[in-house]
Amino acid sequence: MLPVNGSNFATIFPGLKNDSIDSELMTAIKEGNTKKAERLIKHGANVNYDNNGYDHSPLRTAVDKGDLLMAELLIEHGANVN
Repeated sequence: MLPVNGSNFATIFPGLKNDSIDSELMTAIKEGNTKKAERLIKHGANVNYDNNGYDHSPLRTAVDKGDLLMAELLIEHGANVN
């Protein structure tokens, strides 16, 4: 598992579905879990994660879902709006 701000990622986020904090952020966005997304961002998740072009950006994913709260959270934390 990846360390997050000096801590073990799995300890902070038990029951992970992915092996990276950025992938886990995408999962939280797809699930509409704003609380989890916020915690991941606070622990260093990249709000502009692109998964090597495989996925849409986190912001695009939130917008496509119509999740305004998630989109606002991502923008507040520096998501690229272009």
